[in-house]
Amino acid sequence: MSYSIQLTPEVEEKIAGWNLTKRLLDEIRFRLPDDLGENPAAKLYTVPNDPDYMEYSFSTGGGELDREHLFVFRVVYSRDRTALVILDCDHISVLP
Repeated sequence: MSYSIQLTPEVEEKIAGWNLTKRLLDEIRFRLPDDLGENPAAKLYTVPNDPDYMEYSFSTGGGELDREHLFVFRVVYSRDRTALVILDCDHISVLP
């Protein structure tokens, strides 16, 4: 089964506020469905003390000033279990 990925308007707004490069925005846009679309259980982990939510994260290098970027997304299955809904997200960047 293939799952679609849905971002809430709040998540879309939060990502836009990060002022990322086009390359990093494209990576988010492509990695979410690529990593989670076919077998989400392999990439999701439960949130300690909050089993109703799962998290997905990835890091990537490059971009501006050769920073490392870590992205974390809070995820739930849709009510009909045909989609994954991204409810919240965070981003940090650090120099390696």
